[in-house]
Amino acid sequence: MQESNLDCALLFWSRNMYYFSGTSQYGCLLVPLNNEPVLLIRVNIDIAKRESCIRDTRELANTKTIGNVLSELGLDRAKVGIEEKLIPVALHKKVSMVLPEASFCDITNTLYELRMIKQREEIEQMRKAAQFTNICHEKAREVLTDGMLENELAAEIEYAMRKAGNEGFIFHSRWSASMFHGMLASGLNIATISGYGAFTITGTGLSTAYPYGASNRRIHKGDPVVIDYVGCAGGYHCDEARTYVIGKAEHRLRDIFNLLKMTEERVLEMIRPGVSVSKMYEASKRIVERSTYKDNFMGFGKYIGRYIGHGLGLEIDEPPIIEPDNKTPVRAGMVLALEPKIMIPEYGGAMIEDTILVTEEGFEIITRTERRLFEV
Repeated sequence: MQESNLDCALLFWSRNMYYFSGTSQYGCLLVPLNNEPVLLIRVNIDIAKRESCIRDTRELANTKTIGNVLSELGLDRAKVGIEEKLIPVALHKKVSMVLPEASFCDITNTLYELRMIKQREEIEQMRKAAQFTNICHEKAREVLTDGMLENELAAEIEYAMRKAGNEGFIFHSRWSASMFHGMLASGLNIATISGYGAFTITGTGLSTAYPYGASNRRIHKGDPVVIDYVGCAGGYHCDEARTYVIGKAEHRLRDIFNLLKMTEERVLEMIRPGVSVSKMYEASKRIVERSTYKDNFMGFGKYIGRYIGHGLGLEIDEPPIIEPDNKTPVRAGMVLALEPKIMIPEYGGAMIEDTILVTEEGFEIITRTERRLFEV
């Protein structure tokens, strides 16, 4: 805040509220540069007081309360940092109206940078989340049978995860997007790009209202099946995907999967503090460019994603995005998801994804499921 000449930060985004205060109760958090923070809660202040580390917790009657508190602190003409990339325009306007003499600047990227390096307690929650994705894939190997619907398979694995304690929600920052547990697709559905999938494996969903995820397509012997599910514990995510086939995999599917695993392993070899994420992406491209599937890596045609993975934590799509133009250096404490995939319109495709902790010495794979093509 000093470096940016900010007098105060005003946080509304629930993930930032939770990160800095310990509660997700509806409200906002005021962080003055030269005073103690003030937590303003709209609903159930008693719960918020029990959950939060913020000593000064008050009721939020309406937007005017924010203006009154800042005036009390002598900050009604302050330079205020706000999450402009995340909050609704209407909310920003309301805050501007109650603070007509204040100035505002966007601190969204700064907040993500602060959250990029995970502490021990955060990492432990992500390890717990990895237990849930491992249960997902254990259950898939147990129940996947010829003729079952994609949605039946999804119901089985989601029930197993929830029964084990998975929180079941997925937070992300993309406007108007939502996700339920994860993605599941089989056969040609693997190569159907829909919804907010960022040119990746989405599935087709059960209706046009939510056009991605598991559908009512029947899975048959020989079909590739991709299960890309997310575990959540204490608000923290773990992302893991594996590819399956009922019966013996044909030669083409084996080739595709072996290429993906080789690509992931090449990127893993590079992970150490100081290496830029752009170099990790370039290494993946060099592997795939030598193969017959170079035009089907991370999509196809005009739907090709120029990335190989992303950061994750309290949201599933945190910085850094592992893409060619991103020079962000890898640092110890970052948690990354690597997700190489091949998508072929007339065939389907395959995917592997793991959650990786960057350590001082290199990396640790947090996800637990064996990294292979599963024939069930």
